[in-house]
Amino acid sequence: MRALCILSFLALLLAPLPPAAALEKCVAPDGRITYGEQPCATGSKRAPIGRGASSVVNTPGGASATYTPPAEVRVNYYDVQGGDYNSVLGSMMSGREFAGKTDWLLSYKYQPRMEAGACKVESVTTKLDLSMTLPRWLPPPGAAGDLVARWERFMSALRVHEEGHVQDARDLESAAKRALLALSSANCGALGAAMRARFDQLLEQGRARDRAYDQQTGHGKTQDAMFR
Repeated sequence: MRALCILSFLALLLAPLPPAAALEKCVAPDGRITYGEQPCATGSKRAPIGRGASSVVNTPGGASATYTPPAEVRVNYYDVQGGDYNSVLGSMMSGREFAGKTDWLLSYKYQPRMEAGACKVESVTTKLDLSMTLPRWLPPPGAAGDLVARWERFMSALRVHEEGHVQDARDLESAAKRALLALSSANCGALGAAMRARFDQLLEQGRARDRAYDQQTGHGKTQDAMFR
């Protein structure tokens, strides 16, 4: 059944569409973006509209660009269905409290050394696993240009919000490395316990920072990360 569904989906993608139903995204020489069912005007360039694992976003200059997530961030997409605002919004929020999510997991390893009768930290190695969950919508034939433009604006703002969580996690990683390197104890067993306690404290501070960031931004609302 899965193979049949995939073949059916590919057949739909490869099937020719009537010219009037094909939505065009056009970028003018001055960077202005327009949407419509007619071919792009002379001098304008045709641009893709959010297909596949990458999404199209608007850069500050107005040109279209492929979204590249921050380095070492795994992006997971969930598909959104619908051809009008209410159906798209309903599909996106079905079973979800928020449209996007960033998860992080920080761990560490260390090497102790004895020096002047004390156990100190020789080195600390950290590992930060980062993942981002984002919606992905493929505009169906005949989707209104205004709806597509609203989606792209929303996605651009949502990514900005989620990248804020990514940066907070990276700041936590740097702070944890500095804090753990500074520890020492009378013996190495006590040092290990002190490092675990300090690391747990830092993790809780990181989670608190995540919560504060969401409270300050209204989970992205103040950054315009709302599909409207």
